[in-house]
Amino acid sequence: MPGGDKVAIMETLKRLIFETPLAIYIILVVAEAAVAAIWHGRRTRKLALALLVAPVLGLAVGLTSYLVETDLEQINSAMSDIARSVESGDLDAAVEHLDEPCLAPLSGGGKISKDEIILAGRTALRRRPVERLQTVGPVTTITGDKAITEVKVRIVLESNECVDTAWRLEWARREAGWRIVRVEIVSPPELADWSF
Repeated sequence: MPGGDKVAIMETLKRLIFETPLAIYIILVVAEAAVAAIWHGRRTRKLALALLVAPVLGLAVGLTSYLVETDLEQINSAMSDIARSVESGDLDAAVEHLDEPCLAPLSGGGKISKDEIILAGRTALRRRPVERLQTVGPVTTITGDKAITEVKVRIVLESNECVDTAWRLEWARREAGWRIVRVEIVSPPELADWSF
C-alpha cells in the first residue's frame, strides 16, 4: 500500500472516530442487533458476553470523540470565537486567533499588518455595527501544519442591510494552537482594500 493511501486511510479513520462517529454507531447498532438475534435463538454465555462488545465500543468511541479535539475542530472553534467576537462588536477574542506576522493582501497590491487588520475591523464595527453573521461552508483543508479555510459570510448589519462576503483564511499550527497567518477578503472586491 503506497504511503499516500495509508495517510488517506488514517485521515478517514480519524475523521470517523473523532469528528463524525455516527457511521460507527450505525455499524455497532447493526452488529448488536445481529448478535442479539443470534443470542435470542441460542442463549449461550459467549453470545451474552458478545452483546456487551458493541455498547463498550460505542462508549469508547463516544468518549474518544468527546475528549480529543482534532485540528478541524480547533479551527472551527476558533471560527466560532471570531464570529461571536464580531457579533458582540468587540474584537478582543478574534485578535487572539491572529498570529503575530498575520497579513492581509490589498486589492491593488501590497499588504497590511495584523495591527492594521485589527484597526480596520474595529473601525468597520464602530461605523456599521453587526447584528449577526450567517456562514456558508466553511471548507477547511489541512495539510500538515498549515490549513486553508474558505468561507462565505453574510453580514447582517444592525441597519438590516446585508453584505455578502467571501473570505480565505490561512492558518498555521503553533504551540498555542492554530493561528491565522493570512486573511483575504475574496469578495466583494470593493472591500478587498480593507478601507471600510
